[in-house]
Order: sequence, then C-alpha cells, then structure tokens
Amino acid sequence: AIKAVKMWDSPSNIQGQVLSELAAGTKKNILAQGMFGAGKTGMFSLAMLNIVDPSVNQVQCVCMTPSGPLARATCKELQELATYMGFKDRIKLAMKGEKKPRPRRGDPIPFILVGTSGTLMSWCTKPGNK
Repeated sequence: AIKAVKMWDSPSNIQGQVLSELAAGTKKNILAQGMFGAGKTGMFSLAMLNIVDPSVNQVQCVCMTPSGPLARATCKELQELATYMGFKDRIKLAMKGEKKPRPRRGDPIPFILVGTSGTLMSWCTKPGNK
C-alpha cells in the first residue's frame, strides 16, 4: 500500500533498515543520517505513525526539527501518510504564526506535534501562549 501511495519501489538503505524494524514490531527511537532524498522523513514518519494509538486522546509523539521549513515539510509528509490511517487532522505544526491547539474537555488532541525546539517548548510550558 505504501508503494502505491509514495511511489517507493525499492527502498534505500535507510528505508530498508527502518522498514525491517517496523515489520519486526520494534518500538525505539530512530536517529537517521543520510543524503538528501534518501527517504529519511518518510521512514521516521512511518515509525511515529506506527506507534500512535488512535484510542488514546493525547499527544503521543513529538518531532523536533532544526528549522521551520523542515518542520513544515515533515508535518506535510506525516499528514499525507496519516490520511490513510484516518487521523490526518491529528498531526499539528508547532511554529510561530500557527495557532496553539486549545482543546476543550472531550475535544480531540493532536497525536503528533511537529515543530522547532523554541515553539515546541513554548507550547508545552507557557499557558495562554500562541
């Protein structure tokens, strides 16, 4: 199914390693380094989506990026993949200019937050912050 959605015909080295870990049911942190276009974003996105439990209404993953453009690209990739899992709207971008989610009791809470370190810290520690 992923092949059809993402056009991933034959996995790169990093993709093969991560996919084998996911297939084995391994749940661990992933640190990936590779060339541009090696498929790193797609793989760690799949790893995060793999551990999300839609029955748990809380943040389950935080993805911290070093720059705003990378945060936007990562969030877009996650939302695209999450569309097929039924919770695209539960992936939120934490960046300056983005509105901090303020769910009321019973409202859906984001499963995954993606953003830069400063904005993620602000969202998590400062009540009433935008």
